[in-house]
Amino acid sequence: MSELARGVYRYWRDGQLQAITEPWRLLAAPAGLLLRGKRLVDGLPFLDIEADYQGARCTGLRLHWQPPAPEALRSVEYQLRDDGLLRWRFEQETHFREQALAADALLFPLLRAATGPLLGALGAAARSVVLPCIRNAADAASFLHPIHSSRHVSTPVQAGDQPPTLRYHGGEYGAEGCDCWLDSHGLLQRYHWHSPQGVWDVRLEELHCAETFRGFAG
Repeated sequence: MSELARGVYRYWRDGQLQAITEPWRLLAAPAGLLLRGKRLVDGLPFLDIEADYQGARCTGLRLHWQPPAPEALRSVEYQLRDDGLLRWRFEQETHFREQALAADALLFPLLRAATGPLLGALGAAARSVVLPCIRNAADAASFLHPIHSSRHVSTPVQAGDQPPTLRYHGGEYGAEGCDCWLDSHGLLQRYHWHSPQGVWDVRLEELHCAETFRGFAG
């Protein structure tokens, strides 16, 4: 598989660099695109994710959770079919569980590198976004199970030399949303939001793209 792009996301809170990074690579796979990424905290693995793409649409993901958690809950696989049926299972399970989703539901594999194509697919009308729950590793009834979130984007009106490309609403960002900047490839270049823990700013650095790379949509 040939590499199309790679980079690193770094996190700031209240202007201070945090020990959180997300290195990622986008590869040309036989059946589409493969996004590989990690979330590192203090240099140690936190999340390890692979996501399959057909164009800008995520069709599957494999997630491995590294911090302490019950062994049976450390790895999960999701598959999203064209008819909206979500199939998912933990690594130790033989059979997939199934959920019927809205036909236009989107699958989000948590990585910041996956946020750009997600924003490109969303519009002003709310759509269902499905993602693994990582809130509480001690809760076997919800951890890594799929959760559903209604999300949409709007075009912000903001003064300044580089106004945000979009405002992203829903999920942890609520109705107020967060400001997002996309680059010419449709990758998330930066995003900025307010939380109870402080003001967060995440930026894409060390970006390298192959000459043939035209973004997830090709």
